[in-house]
Amino acid sequence: MPAGLVCGACLRQPLRFSRACSAFTYGGNGCQPVLHFERGDRTDLMPGLAAMLRVAGAELLKDCGMIVPVPLHRWRLWWRRFNQAVMLAQALGRLTGKPAMLKFLERRRPTQSLGCSVRVERRRISGRRAAG
Repeated sequence: MPAGLVCGACLRQPLRFSRACSAFTYGGNGCQPVLHFERGDRTDLMPGLAAMLRVAGAELLKDCGMIVPVPLHRWRLWWRRFNQAVMLAQALGRLTGKPAMLKFLERRRPTQSLGCSVRVERRRISGRRAAG
């Protein structure tokens, strides 16, 4: 979509943030490295994923004051044994020189994992408009 244009869904239900970016399309083979990292204990993928985030988010990172990971709920953290969002935030912070504020947010309620769900299924699970 050309810069400055807003889709109908965003006009009906505005997002609570003004800018976002993605390192790749989350779907098909795009989600596989993330899922291997998150659920397959493939922490060796973290440096490459952080580098992809740095490149994709260069414009946002230039203007930001800190990096804040979206936290896992304590039960999901127990199940996964590590917090991939914290690891990525730390790695991205090292790559960019930005502080990683690891305890800035707290997830208070458990939510269903979206995994590699397609856009419609992710929207149904989360009850919100989901990027696809």
